[in-house]
Amino acid sequence: MAGARTVRTTSSLSERAVRWLHHLRVSVVVRAPAKYIEAGTAQYASMLAFSLFVALIPLSVGVITVFGVVFDPPGHHSRTHILQDLLVTMFPAVTQTALRQAIRDSSQHLGPVGFFSVLGLAWFSTGIFSNIGFALNRIHGMKDRSFLEQRMYGLWLPVALFGLAYVAVGINLIIRYWSLPAWIALVVIWLALFALLSLLFQYAASNRLPWADILPGAGLSAVLVMGLTWLFPEYASLTGNLGGGHQFFAVVFGLMAFVYFIAQAVLCGAILNRARLDVREANARGRKKER
Repeated sequence: MAGARTVRTTSSLSERAVRWLHHLRVSVVVRAPAKYIEAGTAQYASMLAFSLFVALIPLSVGVITVFGVVFDPPGHHSRTHILQDLLVTMFPAVTQTALRQAIRDSSQHLGPVGFFSVLGLAWFSTGIFSNIGFALNRIHGMKDRSFLEQRMYGLWLPVALFGLAYVAVGINLIIRYWSLPAWIALVVIWLALFALLSLLFQYAASNRLPWADILPGAGLSAVLVMGLTWLFPEYASLTGNLGGGHQFFAVVFGLMAFVYFIAQAVLCGAILNRARLDVREANARGRKKER
């Protein structure tokens, strides 16, 4: 009797261990890193980071130019200067002086620069949209759209970037003049990033997914992007030390590292969404087998 009871106990424990290992193998905690490696996400992050790096100045100048023309009357550019400072402070400290000078020099010549700024804003933003779509299609196993079709789908992104700039200036002015807590700005910025990334995850890929499968990854990416803007100054100080007397190389290296981590943060959210879908499909297959 005792031997039979021991055998049954051992068998029960082994079955529980097998079930626990199965649940662990198909859990998001395990599937997300596996999917990151399987999909070659690091390569797509490098591609997206290069696109972001090339588009930084054109996008910043384009947003500031359109904002200045639409919302700041001639001779009164206080809100445009606020937007310039907000854009610059998003980047590593080692790069801020060079970026501020480049953006302000371009913004002082709205006539010749304005037309090309709008074109650059449309071209580079739709290019980023296309690169994000390419990476999402690889992660989700979807076919790519044609070049022209993908560019046309991304024409909403310049408008979204302009809207983000307007929200950033608005919340800055509200906090400055109404003496509101600074954490309100963090919440509003997170919500704005969350909305933008949700739209990117939904419309950049060739096929749309249910919003419930999109939002968790968008929320994670928004948190990671905001965390990078807070944590990166420490890394930027090391970058400045590495630059020695060659500040140009320190600026370039700092920007490249910053946009690479931003690209990683965006794609990590997409990987989370894909891992959640894989877990759901694996659980559904397991239930069918049990029947």
